Amino acid sequence: MSASLSSIRSWQIAEGDMQLISGPLDKLGINYHNGTDARHDSEDGLMQISTVNVGDGHTDIGWPIYPQGFYIVLSRIHELMEIFRFLLRRMVHPIMTSR
Repeated sequence: MSASLSSIRSWQIAEGDMQLISGPLDKLGINYHNGTDARHDSEDGLMQISTVNVGDGHTDIGWPIYPQGFYIVLSRIHELMEIFRFLLRRMVHPIMTSR
């Protein structure tokens, strides 16, 4: 079952939610399949992009081996988690403690 945007907007922070989400994570799953870089290509029709070969060779199924791409993904997730923690401290925590 998928949630509509209106149902997501109607979610409320309930008593005890902050305690539940403030604990350490047991697991964080990251699916990283392959890296593809793209560049503008005015000859390419509608999307006007073409892919650029990246990485060090290819897997048996033809995906580029691009360990730097995985590092980039992990670095970006780390940055986003810092932003998320900041937002929780600045926005959600005051709401919960003002009750």
